[in-house]
Amino acid sequence: MLDLTRREADLALRTVRPQSGDLVMTRLTSARWVLVGAPALCRRLGKLKSFADARWVSWSEGFSQLGAMRWLAKRGRGIEPVVRSSSLRLQLAAVAAGVGVALVPEPSIEHFGLRRVGLSPGLRSAAAEWPVDELYLVTHRALRDVPRVRVVWDLLIAKWGERR
Repeated sequence: MLDLTRREADLALRTVRPQSGDLVMTRLTSARWVLVGAPALCRRLGKLKSFADARWVSWSEGFSQLGAMRWLAKRGRGIEPVVRSSSLRLQLAAVAAGVGVALVPEPSIEHFGLRRVGLSPGLRSAAAEWPVDELYLVTHRALRDVPRVRVVWDLLIAKWGERR
C-alpha cells in the first residue's frame, strides 16, 4: 500500500477510512461480503449446517484487521483455510476453481461466475451480519485541485455514480 502522506501516490482507493495526514476523501460506496463458491461446489454442499462443513479460502494472517477476517474468526472458530492469500484476486480464482468457499465482496459474485453458498436456517441467523466495507477515494489536500488529480477524481466519482 502506497502512503499518500509521503506522496508515494496522488490518489488512492481505500477500504479503511484514513485517520491521519492532511487528506481529503469521499466515500464512493459500501460493499457487503458474502459467502460464495463455484456453482458445482455449491450444488455438492447443499445447505451448510456448519461453517466447518466446507473448505475455506481466506486472507493471510497479516490481514486480521479486515472485516471479513474478523467475521470468520468470530463465527468460524477452528476453521483452518486450505488456501490463505494476501490477494483477493487469487482467492477469487481459487474459489472459482472449486477449491473452497470464501467471503467476497458482493459485486464480485456475478463477475467471477460464483454463487452464494446455501445456508441452513440455523446458519442464516449466525450469518445475518455479513461484514461491510466502505470504499473511499483519497488524496492529499495539497493535490486535490491539481488538474491531473482533479480530472481523475471527478471521473472516478462520475463513473461510480453511473454504476449506482
